[in-house]
Amino acid sequence: MPWTRLDDHDTILYRFFAADGFLLYIGITDQGPQRWARHATDKPWWWEVAAITLTHFVTRDEAVQAERQAIAIEHPAHNHVHNNSAKHELLGRCRRAVLAFNDLPGGRKQIRRLFWARYGAAIPDQDAGYWIEYTALRHSISWWETEAEHWELELAKAARSR
Repeated sequence: MPWTRLDDHDTILYRFFAADGFLLYIGITDQGPQRWARHATDKPWWWEVAAITLTHFVTRDEAVQAERQAIAIEHPAHNHVHNNSAKHELLGRCRRAVLAFNDLPGGRKQIRRLFWARYGAAIPDQDAGYWIEYTALRHSISWWETEAEHWELELAKAARSR
């Protein structure tokens, strides 16, 4: 990915997009290449980034305000702060239920079997919460409601059987 040279006082708002145009993340920085290098090492969704847009701001305060507004309006998949969409609320319910399997005896194996049965996909144990996020954010609210209920019921059944 080519880097843009930033002036010493520029703060930029950046948007990361998947190859299909799906908005992945919105952030701000005054050290673009360094910030994006950190994302590359600590964000499990980084491999999806195919495009980036940059908007320059004279002051950091302007950039912060623009970031909050953009996240609230555009609902990027991987921003959780300032993103009060119904999808993110349901995402939280799904993730909490799925990740709670880790606290049950044999829960990691069980969640792998349940994912395979539900989605036809194998996942590494530690990636269950991310897989829910990655897959589900591309779906509708009604899909989300169904998934949240499904995973909460699966967790309740698993907890009762212990």
